[in-house]
Amino acid sequence: MIPMSTQATTISLPALVVLIPLIGAFISYIIGRVWREKYGHYTAAFIATITFITTALMYPYIGGGGEIEYTLTSLTTMYPITFYVDSFAFIFALATSFIWMVATIYSITYVKKEHATNRYFLFLILTLAVNMGVIVGGDLFVIYIFFELLALFSLMLVIHEQTRESYEAGKVYFYVGAFCGLMLLIGIILLYMNTGSMSIDSRFGEIEELGNLKYLIAGLMILGFGGKAGIFPVHIWLPKAHPVAPTPASALLSAIMVKAGIYGIFRTTGTIFTPSDLAAAWSLPEIGYWVIWIAIITSFIGWIFALFQDNIKTLLAYSTISQIGLLMIGVGAAAYLGYEGGAMGYAGSLYHVANHALYKSALFFIAGIIYFRTGTLKMSEMGQLYKKMPITFILCIIALLGIAGMPLFNGYVSKTIIHHALYDAYALNGDQALYIAEILFKIIGGGTVAYSLKLIISTFLTGNKNKETKEIKKAPKLMAVSVGAIATLIILIGLFPTTLLQNLITPVLETHALNPESVAYVSEINVFITEDLTAVITSFAIGIALYTGAYILKLETRSWPNWFTVNNIYNTILKSITATSKIINTTGATFNRYVSTNIFEPILKSITAQKQEQKNYDIDSGRGVSFAIFLIVLMLAIYMIYSILMF
Repeated sequence: MIPMSTQATTISLPALVVLIPLIGAFISYIIGRVWREKYGHYTAAFIATITFITTALMYPYIGGGGEIEYTLTSLTTMYPITFYVDSFAFIFALATSFIWMVATIYSITYVKKEHATNRYFLFLILTLAVNMGVIVGGDLFVIYIFFELLALFSLMLVIHEQTRESYEAGKVYFYVGAFCGLMLLIGIILLYMNTGSMSIDSRFGEIEELGNLKYLIAGLMILGFGGKAGIFPVHIWLPKAHPVAPTPASALLSAIMVKAGIYGIFRTTGTIFTPSDLAAAWSLPEIGYWVIWIAIITSFIGWIFALFQDNIKTLLAYSTISQIGLLMIGVGAAAYLGYEGGAMGYAGSLYHVANHALYKSALFFIAGIIYFRTGTLKMSEMGQLYKKMPITFILCIIALLGIAGMPLFNGYVSKTIIHHALYDAYALNGDQALYIAEILFKIIGGGTVAYSLKLIISTFLTGNKNKETKEIKKAPKLMAVSVGAIATLIILIGLFPTTLLQNLITPVLETHALNPESVAYVSEINVFITEDLTAVITSFAIGIALYTGAYILKLETRSWPNWFTVNNIYNTILKSITATSKIINTTGATFNRYVSTNIFEPILKSITAQKQEQKNYDIDSGRGVSFAIFLIVLMLAIYMIYSILMF
């Protein structure tokens, strides 16, 4: 990455993409409260649209590898808020603002069957503001603050329905967010203590001197960001939060908010831990190796659990876990290959950021349409919906072909490039474990095909044939148009795969320490060769076989055993810890009573008898406590005055 320098353009656009939705959220809320709710909804959609347009206006400044930086100093004198956008951040910002705009427009119709709609739009737009803040934050401190606010504001979307299930999901979401936020904070603090900087610029030279400590810092930051991304083992909030949140919020949680975590992992492995010198050779084989295997496990768990779901949104939640795993395989392969071959991994992962945002948001919007018209999300309760909802049926096919990796649809391109990167990682040293990982990659592709088949067949083709469908209407126009816009992009990207590569992704690769020849090869890559098409055929054959076998054995109508879930394993561990703590506490209490009764009490009685007539000042009295509090407050006040004067 090019270091931040005086050559960067200084304009306020990065700050505006945060401030516009931050202020606009309250404006839309006030309008909805004092005027009419629907006008507040329209205002929210307008704010989201303006945010997307403002984001798009940054392209001329960063399109050729440029940078934008801006600092807000009028709001604070203690710590200036810095913003920074390069071609890498722009991809995330553009995808985020576009899908958020579509989701907000989609919500105008969807919320007609919801309650507390003003509150919903308030937190929907506030969450947009802080999500953009994570992406355009200029240093790790600013990114961390926005990252924590993202967890807080999005929590209000998870518990919006105010049901017992939503509160339970919100509790899990909060606990995971708090734990991962703490891990991230510790990682950032350790990085700052050993490098003296909060910058998101390269710290490669200082980090190389840290020895094994650098692996701890990398692990803490990856785990911290990974909680939002939904990687194993901190993925457990996704299948709980998605089914209970309003569908547009579920779409954003799955398609966009997880990318805030991915963005942080990218910055960690692809910027902070890599050299700023574009010609410097580097690699992170240990970190890359473990990221690859964590990603493989994450993706494998995702597709298996997805195949056993009856609720569409839960299936899509597990699907997100699997897709994020695929994306992380590219990140790991890039770190493993380093300077010589990392371009392939980064290109595939960045491409998958955009692709996953498109087809996953489309699938959630389709689930919302189905729920809006049928009142259920359970596939077992649905009839042959293709008869009553033909347009929705076609849109669902397009989105599923995208996620399954069918040639001429967007998902095929990014998955093929990631597959190339994984194979290159194996070929580099001939590591047999990575060869197994490459085989598992194909099986994961088959698993994606299997749960895609289940969704389309159970929802639209077979399902409950006795279900009355006479009263089911077609999709509302505004909702159908929203999904149609995304479906169009899914097809266009698949038909013209190099357009996105050359205009958005290649500029990112050119600002990283990557072999220029490798970057040039990736920008012109032909993904329609025999080997790649054969790999797709293999994955589709595996997927059809998996679904057929599950259908014959009636496994796809069963639920995954509750005793064999990560949640249950975590609960067992927590219960064991609690039981152990009780034993320790009981033993400790018994020991304390023995020591107190037989040792300390006789000594204290002796001392008390000797000083019975002395009038000593008692620090434990009311006066003593008050005096101690006074001293603490005085010291804090002196410190704050000193800090303000120093800044």
